[in-house]
Amino acid sequence: MADQKAHDPDLARFWSHHFDCIIKSESDRAKVILSACYLEELLLQLLAIVLQPCTKDKDPLFHGATAPLGTFSAKIEMAARMGLIPDDTQKSLHYVRKTRNRFAHDLVGCNFADPQILDWNRELHQLNDHATSERRATFSDGPIGDFEKSVSWLIYWIKHLTQKIPSECPRCGKEMKYRTQLKSRAPEETTDRSNSEQTSAGDVLKPASEE
Repeated sequence: MADQKAHDPDLARFWSHHFDCIIKSESDRAKVILSACYLEELLLQLLAIVLQPCTKDKDPLFHGATAPLGTFSAKIEMAARMGLIPDDTQKSLHYVRKTRNRFAHDLVGCNFADPQILDWNRELHQLNDHATSERRATFSDGPIGDFEKSVSWLIYWIKHLTQKIPSECPRCGKEMKYRTQLKSRAPEETTDRSNSEQTSAGDVLKPASEE
């Protein structure tokens, strides 16, 4: 079953749809913070799948106060330096991260009318304007809808990149089960930390890191 899901092209679409449904009734602040949670988790999966699996419950690369890849920013930069994401995706993720930081730390007066946030969102929209008019109509009106649409596309794209990575060992051709498990992971499975078997994706959809 996991092997079938790992190669299911609809799984990336399902992640995107899951996000679309979750944010429907949320405030703008919650939408932005959830956006970063989804994207940071998918980046973690993308990084973990190309690394040797960690045998500890908590991978020290990703978890803990001194984890070198513990922040959203570090995950973005490492994925880019390893060639796992293209330049436009790197830029887009940083726009989401910066927007998240503003909404997470400014108690009042933070909204999509803010000139800086509006500028980041405009750049994000230009980099990820892949939706049809019918698809765009399913999101909120105005700048917040552009943000939702861009993030939904990025969620699909990063999960798609993860699924494209072969599950087989390049040397012996045998299945690398931890890769299959990561590729097949659905959003609802990410909250079950007890089932993370030797993968680095144990803490999923938790509050995103601050950087």
